[in-house]
Amino acid sequence: MFMDVMQSNAELKRTIELLTEQIRIMNQRQYGRKTESQLFNKIQMQFDLEFNEPEATADSNEKEPGADDVNPRRKK
Repeated sequence: MFMDVMQSNAELKRTIELLTEQIRIMNQRQYGRKTESQLFNKIQMQFDLEFNEPEATADSNEKEPGADDVNPRRKK
C-alpha cells in the first residue's frame, strides 16, 4: 500500500511538471517577443503604406512650393 502511494505521488509530480511546462510555453507564445515583433511589423507596414501613398502618387516633375506659396501675405 505504501508503494502504491509513493508511485501515485511520483506520477502526480510528473503531471504537475508537464502542466507547468505547458503553461510556460503557452504564455511565451502568447506574450513573448516573437508575437510582439510580428504585431509591430504588421502595424509598421500599415503606417508605411499610409504615409508613403501621397509620395507614390505625387508627380515628381512638379515644383515644390516655396516660402511665398506656403505663407501668403495678408492684407492689412
